[in-house]
Order: sequence, then structure tokens, then C-alpha cells
Amino acid sequence: MNCKTALGLAALIGSMNSGCTEPDIVPERECPFPLYLTEEMKQKVEKHQQEFRKTIPDPFGGIQYLKEGEYVLPKAVMEAHWTAERPYDQTAPWGIWRKNAFTSCSFQENLKKNLDLVRADQIEKVLSRIRFEKERGFKISKEELNVELDQIITKENEEVYLALSLIPNMIAYNEVVFYDDLFYTIMIHERTHKSMDNEITQTENRLLYEAYQDIKFKRCPLTQQGIEAAQNDMVPVKDIHRAQEKKEVCSIFPLLFPDCNNISVPFITRNSIPTLRSDALKYSEFYAYAISDYMPARVELLLERDHPETYKIFLRIREEAKPY
Repeated sequence: MNCKTALGLAALIGSMNSGCTEPDIVPERECPFPLYLTEEMKQKVEKHQQEFRKTIPDPFGGIQYLKEGEYVLPKAVMEAHWTAERPYDQTAPWGIWRKNAFTSCSFQENLKKNLDLVRADQIEKVLSRIRFEKERGFKISKEELNVELDQIITKENEEVYLALSLIPNMIAYNEVVFYDDLFYTIMIHERTHKSMDNEITQTENRLLYEAYQDIKFKRCPLTQQGIEAAQNDMVPVKDIHRAQEKKEVCSIFPLLFPDCNNISVPFITRNSIPTLRSDALKYSEFYAYAISDYMPARVELLLERDHPETYKIFLRIREEAKPY
């Protein structure tokens, strides 16, 4: 940590101790940060990334596979970005693919407020550690303290995190995905989004969508022939039994189940993939999950068997998305 950063941090800690914790007031209709990305800002982002990546535990060497336009954010900063965009969504994803830059004052104000909260929390943890050491007659070493202070969001790297929001076609990863081999599937997932948004043709998009519609709405009639077809599609026995049980209920309460004459075995439902996020069956997420091997194996088998042209696109996207 350089002298300038240390002095700035000392002043900030002093202001907190004196009770001056109010954030800077943003004038009406004025953004906390410019709404365009300058060359100087780009250089600051790249410099920050080079330095920050050296501090991340990376036992599986995942960081070396990052591509241009891919960035790593501290866990708390990733959450700050996500909740600035979706204040009511409390679950931040492991990675964020963002096609368009966020060029709005309201987003910047939300993000700045979140980063201020993170910074205040970080400083309070350092102060608590110092108080704890003093109460017990111990001294925290300069080296240990400097490591903790370097992790605090300063005004300088706050600019970097605000600037990242202005970069189009970027992928941001939570630092924790590199703590183990989780990075492999997360990279594939986010790169699939990027590829489908930027790199496939209209014809390819149509083929992918048609196959998705077929898979999502594919059903087999609840007859002996239909059950055999479902088994041939590798639908789990428990899903077939669930459909059979629904028919029994229909026979008792037909008025409550108007579709009881059309009972069938679904190829895939939320019950089939209870571990996935609720949005996994949306078209925008379906292939990102399937290509990163989070969908049941029968999805890929059906693509290969019934949609060979789509399957070729599927395999190409997967190959291009792989880290190695």
C-alpha cells in the first residue's frame, strides 16, 4: 500500500471515529462517475486486475485461463454490483455476463452506496481487530495490518469498480470460484451466455430455440406405449410414477384437474432438476446450464438423437467456452 493510500485510509478511519460517516452527497441529476469509459479508466481497471489477481488463492490455476474482457471481483464487491442492479435479489451469482454497459446515474448511485457500506464494514473489522489486540496487551504486526488495510475498498479502487460497470461485453467472476475447481463450470456457463448473445447466427439461434421448445414441452401420453417412449428418453422412473399418481388423483377429483384426460409423462420438469436455480428452464439460461453439465444427461442425448444440427452448434459452443 503506497503512502497516498495509507494517508487517505487514515483520514477515513479518523472521520469514522469522530462520527463523520455520512457519504458524499450526490448533486441532483449528477452521476458519481462519468457515463463513458476513458482510456485512463481502462488502464486503471487493468492495473487493478493484475494486482488483485495475485492475491487470490488459486490452487487449481484457474486464473491463467481468463480471457480478454473477463474480470475477477472480491466477493463483497460482486454482491455490491449484483444488488445495485437487483436490490431485491439477495443471492448473488458466481459470475455475471453483461452485454451492455450500465450507463445510468441511478445504478451508479446504488453501486456507490453499496461500496460505501462494504468499505465501512471492512474498516470496522480492522478497528475491531486493533481494539481486540490492545485489550489483551498484544500488538498486531505492521505486516498483518498492511495486508488487512490493502483489502479495504479505497476511493481509488472504488473508481475501478464503478468503471467496470461501463465496460460492454464483459464477464465478472467472484474471486471464490478460483479457490477450488468451481471456476471450470462457471467459466463455461458465462461464456455460453456471451457466445449465444454475440456470436451465433440467426439461423443457429432459431435451431437452438426450436430444440429448446421441443425439450421443455415434450410429453409422452400415459399409456403403455407412452411409458415405454419415456423410458427410451431416459425419463427417471420416479417422474413416470409421479405422473401415474396424478392420474389416480384425477379419477377421484376430475373437476379439480380439468386436464385429467390429457395426463402425460413430462420429459423434464423442475422436479427433475431440484438443485438448479428456478430460472434454469428459461431459454436464456437453458443452454448455459446444459453446456456446463448441470442439466440431466438425457437433455444432451435427446439433442444428439433428435436435433443433430442443433447438437453440432451445442458442441461448438461448449468447445469454445472451455477454459482448457
